[in-house]
Amino acid sequence: MENGVLMLTFLKHYIALILTVDSLSNFKDFRLISSCNIVHKIITMVLVNKLCPLLNHVISPFQSQLLPNKDTFDKEIILQELVRITRKSKRRKERRYLQN
Repeated sequence: MENGVLMLTFLKHYIALILTVDSLSNFKDFRLISSCNIVHKIITMVLVNKLCPLLNHVISPFQSQLLPNKDTFDKEIILQELVRITRKSKRRKERRYLQN
């Protein structure tokens, strides 16, 4: 991270096609495997661990996905979804601003 901005090289994903049969006859004979950059996963884990104490005070106990006894992986997925939703709404606001 430089100046609070995540460098684009950390967000790269690698995709590989694995042949699932002995002889190739169709594109469906491949299986797609994707791997995220490990730095991206580490940054997400650090953010989750930093935000957990705050979230436990803000979130209602009835929202079981964010309870302390839940797995960190569940919290990671929720955090990534929140970031995605925030970016999506920000883009919509920018489009509305450009249209006016």
